[in-house]
Amino acid sequence: MKVIKIILIIIIFLGLGFLYMDFYHSPKVIKSQLIEVIDNKYAYRAPGLVIQAVYGDSIWASRGYTLYKSNDGGATFVRQFKVPTPLNIHNILSRSRIARNHFVRHEMIEFVKTHHGTYLVFSGGTIYRSADKGGNFYRVHNLKYHGYKVGRGVMPLGITIDNNNNIYYGDYGRNINKDTVAIYRSVDDGKTWERFYSYPPGYIRHIHSVQYDRYTDKVWATTGDSDTASTIGYFKSAESDITVALSGGPMYCPVSLVFTESKVYWGSDKPSQQNYICSFNRETGKVDLLVEIDGPVYYSTILKDGTIVKATSVDGGRGEWDNKSTVWITDDGLKWNKYLAIKKRKGRGVNANSRFPRGEEPDRLILNFLNTVNYHKDILIFKN
Repeated sequence: MKVIKIILIIIIFLGLGFLYMDFYHSPKVIKSQLIEVIDNKYAYRAPGLVIQAVYGDSIWASRGYTLYKSNDGGATFVRQFKVPTPLNIHNILSRSRIARNHFVRHEMIEFVKTHHGTYLVFSGGTIYRSADKGGNFYRVHNLKYHGYKVGRGVMPLGITIDNNNNIYYGDYGRNINKDTVAIYRSVDDGKTWERFYSYPPGYIRHIHSVQYDRYTDKVWATTGDSDTASTIGYFKSAESDITVALSGGPMYCPVSLVFTESKVYWGSDKPSQQNYICSFNRETGKVDLLVEIDGPVYYSTILKDGTIVKATSVDGGRGEWDNKSTVWITDDGLKWNKYLAIKKRKGRGVNANSRFPRGEEPDRLILNFLNTVNYHKDILIFKN
């Protein structure tokens, strides 16, 4: 009997240890490995992290509800703080690495830093604010469209900060009935939030992106998903209604925009048909379909040297060629080249995509493959 009791005690302790490691443990330091990705192109591979943002020389990433930062170009990521989240079964399970991997949910939080150095974290349907570099977080706002079978609340590029430190985000959820969807704004460094602009009911399902355009000092917003609900618009000032620049067609359904002085670039998000990388000429208003691509585009970015990067996702639609998340790049906005393509992982309901950092324009390519065969949940920080 004593032997059996000892065995049971050992099993219990091992089980508790396993649960702790799975739900709560986050390593203090995550070391990257320098690897050759393609054709003599080397990158630091940071395992198990989701890219968040770039601010100055700092690269921010998350692992579940824990934030990490690298100040050495991606060679190492150091744990900064854990993020609070509302207490419910969904958020409790989301703390588990095994559960996140099983339900292919890895983007658990969205992190931004304001111009005043305040941290804002979108976590579990709530916005938390910290004015002391993550020492203390306070709940400041709840998202309308977040929860099981409701939605993720906000898209990664549905959060932006303008030149005056006004912070915006747009509602994102399933919203099958096309209820009222809004863009929210904070003018006091994230302390309080107000409804800035509302799309009328029956018009759109959700907001894909809310992005600041430094060339015109405007905030742009994109919506979806049907042709009639697909719009690309902007606000002329912080108090005006939206001006819809493009709408009513399958090419006007982007999830993210890239701004240059003369043009606005995007990739269409239509899994069921051919997708394109497109551009909008600011002066003439002309829209050009620049290149046929192998799937819908979710995320995109522009580097400090002007290189534009876009990545296709794999949703399982007819408009996807090869079951791969493909990174497309250009240095002139006209000639686009495939840079890297990674095959999607097997599994029902698994959507593969590539994610880029928000914040400031990075001086190198930084990306995150999610739900792919290679580099799944790894950040790649390419060497210059």
